[in-house]
Amino acid sequence: LRRAWKVAVAANAGWYTMPTLDVQWPYGLSGTRLGPDDLRRFVGRSDFVVLLGTGDVDADDEGLRKSAEAEEQGPHRFARGQRFVATATAAARQLGVACGVEQVLVPGATHSNALMSADALQAILTRLPRASL
Repeated sequence: LRRAWKVAVAANAGWYTMPTLDVQWPYGLSGTRLGPDDLRRFVGRSDFVVLLGTGDVDADDEGLRKSAEAEEQGPHRFARGQRFVATATAAARQLGVACGVEQVLVPGATHSNALMSADALQAILTRLPRASL
């Protein structure tokens, strides 16, 4: 029986559901049925990559969510992604597990699928076990 292997990549998201039980859904996990054990499992995963273009810093992008809760995460996509990873790292530390959420930077990339796609594919392929390739 082969083990299914999954890798998830979030790239240049406009806002995040933060891995914390202290912020109300949908910007955090408060108000959901999830608890500390669920959060521990998520932040300890080694198959979740946050791919960030270092040039995705346009705070005036018309497609960027402007709610107060989203703005609290940072002024632009790059800052919001960094905040997500920092929040996951802090949660892992508090819950006593190694943080498996990984940040991968794409130097100079703006909010562009074309600029991010090759790095997203690379992030996936380098995390698959050799037997599944």
